[in-house]
Amino acid sequence: MGREDKFEFETVQTAATVRAFLIPIIEGLEAGRLTLASAGEEILLTPGQALKVEVKAKRKKDGGKLELEISWKGDAAPGLAVGS
Repeated sequence: MGREDKFEFETVQTAATVRAFLIPIIEGLEAGRLTLASAGEEILLTPGQALKVEVKAKRKKDGGKLELEISWKGDAAPGLAVGS
């Protein structure tokens, strides 16, 4: 059984700050390498090309909530390679 590394971060920010925070996450997903760091904690993620995406939204009387979860298992299955 493999070791599980866990990173958690929670903060209250402006919409502009959250947008600026999401851009490097998108870039990291595209690059296949994503590093998250805060207060001396750091985790390196290497997402493959096959990503599972879950979106949940909830509207409440005094606010709302949006949850975005992106997960993967290993790398996507490799294509066939033939050599001689």
